[in-house]
Amino acid sequence: MVAIYCDIERQINIIEEHGLVPKHIILSLICYEQMMIDAATNEQNVNFVDKFQGIDIVVRPGNEYEVTVVCSNQDEIIHAKRLKKLRDSKEAK
Repeated sequence: MVAIYCDIERQINIIEEHGLVPKHIILSLICYEQMMIDAATNEQNVNFVDKFQGIDIVVRPGNEYEVTVVCSNQDEIIHAKRLKKLRDSKEAK
């Protein structure tokens, strides 16, 4: 799963460098992929991806962003919040 994520992240970096996709969409993809990994390694949220309901992104200055992912697990609504900083794509090279 991590290898798949790294490959997706590399593809997103290529897309970002060529300016083909708005930054907020790139951010949401990175957040969602990371949360799928988190869910897969957490027994309590094992059905996280199957019951994914929505994602809300708030972008702040300095490429910092907060994401809220809403999902249901056993009829319970779960809000998973993350505060992350998008690394500079130039540093990834």
